[in-house]
Amino acid sequence: MDCAFLQHLVTSERVIAHCLTECFHTPQAGQPFLESVVRSFRQAAKTINQGAAHMAKTSPLVKFVDGSFEIVLGPDFSHLYEHDLDDLRMILLLAESVEPPQLIVDMSQVKFIGSAVIGMFVTASKSLASRGGTISLLNPNQLCQTAISLARLNSILPMLKTNEAGGTEPV
Repeated sequence: MDCAFLQHLVTSERVIAHCLTECFHTPQAGQPFLESVVRSFRQAAKTINQGAAHMAKTSPLVKFVDGSFEIVLGPDFSHLYEHDLDDLRMILLLAESVEPPQLIVDMSQVKFIGSAVIGMFVTASKSLASRGGTISLLNPNQLCQTAISLARLNSILPMLKTNEAGGTEPV
């Protein structure tokens, strides 16, 4: 079954009510049960919609810029939580294999970063450091900067900002 069909099914309360009423042949006796089923279907619709939104994410863009691999996290990655780790696994794979071992993660469109994702960045940093490389976070917002600073990870995850000349400088 595809998501569109399930969404249509779940939001078709009248069809569900009609089917259940026909099954029970007693609309009044089946009303509490019917309301329970409709609530369950609504919750299922919410879960399906969240899953569909998660599945629709685009992959991060990877570019080679000035001797470093730059990973651009687009608008689909505005809030980085644990459930995003699979979509970001490529960062770990790149950390283990790129030459030169330099990664820059463009976080210009990231509004929030969870601890699991920070942990993944630390793992990538260790992998790169074992090969003489680094990972840097480009243009993190104030909330992301604070999260990394409070965890005392500034030296492991250096943060950069784009300057007016188009280059980068430490935050």
